[in-house]
Amino acid sequence: MATPAVDAAGLRSPAAAAKELQTIIDRFVRLVRFPAGLGLTAAQIADAIMPSVDAAAFGTHNGKEHKIVEVHATFTAKNSAGKQAFELEIIWDADTPPTNSTQTAHFGWEIYLNKARVYGPGHVFFVPGTVLPNYRMPDLKQIEEPGLRLTKSGVLGTGKVESVTRYYKLEFPKKAVLKA
Repeated sequence: MATPAVDAAGLRSPAAAAKELQTIIDRFVRLVRFPAGLGLTAAQIADAIMPSVDAAAFGTHNGKEHKIVEVHATFTAKNSAGKQAFELEIIWDADTPPTNSTQTAHFGWEIYLNKARVYGPGHVFFVPGTVLPNYRMPDLKQIEEPGLRLTKSGVLGTGKVESVTRYYKLEFPKKAVLKA
């Protein structure tokens, strides 16, 4: 069951919101109860994982040049016998709610351990009236298209970890071309 999350409100710039997003994600990753078997404490695992979480750059990634609307950072750890110890997935995204919503534009986040949400959803809210340059728009039937994918592997205690970070852009579905 997910624990209630902390929200931040009233931010004006995407850079400030992204910095706050990184801080909140870091705080909650440090609360995750990672399973034993890697010879490390939960704090050591968090210390090893967090340098690969680039939520602090989301203000830039979400901008007009990169157009990223959602990021999935997945960390799969295996023990020395090659058995999966855990899978941690951290998701962050950009949303501008419809005009009739009580929410303001925000960067959202969630944290999953072994496919179960453990923290979130949480939000870093912008001041009212903010419209993000790129955001998820389900009413327009847009789809998230994979963009950049970064993969890293390394040692984690007595085991190994692979991190895969996927960056998603929004695209309109491609329509079939009819031949005359």
